[in-house]
Amino acid sequence: MQPPLTRGQLKCLLMGVITQKAACEGIRGIDIASALGVSRASIRKILAILTEKGYLVHQKQQVYLLSDTGKEMVDRIFPLYEKIFCYFHQIVHLSEFDAREGALALVITLNEDNLKDLCKHL
Repeated sequence: MQPPLTRGQLKCLLMGVITQKAACEGIRGIDIASALGVSRASIRKILAILTEKGYLVHQKQQVYLLSDTGKEMVDRIFPLYEKIFCYFHQIVHLSEFDAREGALALVITLNEDNLKDLCKHL
């Protein structure tokens, strides 16, 4: 059974995946901190907790990779995030930033079943 994540931890993990996909080099705390507008120290603490819970594997130079548990969770949640993001950005015409923030807010607030139901209607 996967350890539960807080909303902040889930947001950090998803933002890490978003920045990782853009950079293709692993999840870096500085990229997440910059994207979320928070301190690197707070992100480092969350990344350490995500590593402790088994979602990330710490590499050298403050780079993290998704563990198998992390990949499984992201494989389930990230497509839902992307669908909501695309809806907000392409259909509602929100800016990329606002669409990302709105999609992240829904993903970290709703449970997975509710997200799936929502995405069926988009």
